[in-house]
Amino acid sequence: MPSERETLKSLAKYMSALRKGLSTAVDVGTFRGGTAHCLLEAMPQGHVYTIDTFDGRTGGDVLKSWPKMKLIEDVLLNLHEFEGRYTLIVGDSLDIVRQFTNLSVDLVFIDAGHSYDAAFKDIVRWRQK
Repeated sequence: MPSERETLKSLAKYMSALRKGLSTAVDVGTFRGGTAHCLLEAMPQGHVYTIDTFDGRTGGDVLKSWPKMKLIEDVLLNLHEFEGRYTLIVGDSLDIVRQFTNLSVDLVFIDAGHSYDAAFKDIVRWRQK
């Protein structure tokens, strides 16, 4: 059975092939940058905006135990090979979404707040982007 990482890479490659290359993706819920890394690998010409509050507000007790700066350092380390192809945004996705115009993003991967309510709000706000 393929890992979550392998599945995500396959999905991004498939979508990229369908669209003749994805150019812009948003990763809502960065954590340590694993999803952004998969997306960047699958989108050789693309750019990924990765968004997180890094405050543990929606990630549960596990995330609350990680120091914010340590998480950000991990993201920068994990994505170093893609310098210039990603933008790390520290903030709440429900606020950041206003910075994106409608139909400006090819793919939005939502993995931030893990409650039904949080995921639903992200889907509603990001679906037209």
